[in-house]
Amino acid sequence: MMSDNDSLRFDRDSLETDIDFASPLRRVSYQAGMLLGVEATESEQDYHRRRLIRHQYWFNGYGTLLGMAVTVQGDEAKIDEQDNSLSVHVSPGIGIDGLGRELMVHEPYCINLSDWLASKTAVELASGINRSADNDLRLLISIRYQDTASGLQPTMATALNDSTDPVSPSRIKDCILLDIVATRDDIKTKPWLAHELDLNDSQDEKFTDLEQIELDKLAANDKDLMTQQARLVYALTKDADAQNQPDLSSTEIAEKVALIALAELRISDVDDLENLTEKLNLQHISINNLIRPFIQSNAQIANRRAT
Repeated sequence: MMSDNDSLRFDRDSLETDIDFASPLRRVSYQAGMLLGVEATESEQDYHRRRLIRHQYWFNGYGTLLGMAVTVQGDEAKIDEQDNSLSVHVSPGIGIDGLGRELMVHEPYCINLSDWLASKTAVELASGINRSADNDLRLLISIRYQDTASGLQPTMATALNDSTDPVSPSRIKDCILLDIVATRDDIKTKPWLAHELDLNDSQDEKFTDLEQIELDKLAANDKDLMTQQARLVYALTKDADAQNQPDLSSTEIAEKVALIALAELRISDVDDLENLTEKLNLQHISINNLIRPFIQSNAQIANRRAT
């Protein structure tokens, strides 16, 4: 029987490989008479997976493309009293996480807010409140891609004294992981330098004379766009590589990089974190879905230009 640690191994493995944006990709070279095993098949899958996520990350970015709205639902008849039925809902939608992996939320997800708060200690919730500013408790709701093992099948034992009936997953499903944490920090997923470049007129002094002449020949709107593109050419320095990011080797850091914010949930007038659920109702709950990063589709860009 597969343990919980075994089931999480696939997610850890994908985090460790997907965060590596610098290593060259390798695909299998098929030759007549060559003996290929499981490692070759895994390499083939890894090559195509990582090419796709790198393309999605660099060309599309990360964030919400469509949907994934966060709402809170409860009993409106208990607007002024404790409501243990309050639940956080995430609607279906599509996006890309902080490592370029596709997020396909094909059905609604929900979690009971009262149960979640009851499972946390006052110390764990304290980072989400600042008494000097207000009495609001802020919860950050985030999402990322997750590999999940499925389809267990009997396999041959591979270790000494292994179980008499060992099993291994025959499939790995594309799933999502929803995360809720109490924090007042502004979460901005910007793990790679090329996605947080400061493009301004400081790069303009690097344009050559011929490049400046080329820009000056353009109409105003076209010149603005081409100038931004020209600045990208000179945005990096010899000491700042586009894929350079220190200390991204651990799984813990990879998890943080992969998470993208969806919404901030606020619980107002929190006087006592120990007995928070006693006054929990819709009147004290508010949601902000606009803290998230967004991805612009080609259709959106074309429509904006047309108008």
